[in-house]
Amino acid sequence: LLIVLEDGGTNLSVNVRNATSNQPLDGVDVELLDASYARADYQTSNFSGEALFGGLHQGKTYYVLGFHPNFFPSRTLVEWNSLLTQDGTTTLTLPLSPFTSGDASIVTVFVNDAQGKIATHATVRIDEELNGVFVPLVSTQTTDAAGSFTARIPVGKIIRITAEKGDQHEEVIQTTVSGLTKVT
Repeated sequence: LLIVLEDGGTNLSVNVRNATSNQPLDGVDVELLDASYARADYQTSNFSGEALFGGLHQGKTYYVLGFHPNFFPSRTLVEWNSLLTQDGTTTLTLPLSPFTSGDASIVTVFVNDAQGKIATHATVRIDEELNGVFVPLVSTQTTDAAGSFTARIPVGKIIRITAEKGDQHEEVIQTTVSGLTKVT
């Protein structure tokens, strides 16, 4: 993550990197969350791995959540006081780790409506349990034309999958295991 501070509010420039190669990652869903883990803003990283969020306040708590289908999701607290500043730019790096078959649970969510029909463009959220509280693990996504969404999650996490379409809402809680996990 790359943090840029400017007068009149703070701009947060997120620089997403591959944890193995340190190369920038484009096409990463980058979600800015507030202290209660609610979505404050959303961007997609560009070819340089950057996404820009403006008008932030250093006195407030923010989290940045990065998701790309070929990497494990990553979330970090923006710790303003521990960041180094050089030439007016404050930098924080958040790498996304590539997955390997033995350490990944491939979670595929299939969403149907109340009539049993495929629910395209349903909202899907995956949260993980930390100290008895569920916090976002994967940025909010939508289902595709088949009514599905897939994410790779580290093995051994307790996750809550939430799907919503219109006024319909469903939640499932499970522990991730190695291999393919189908959730309907």
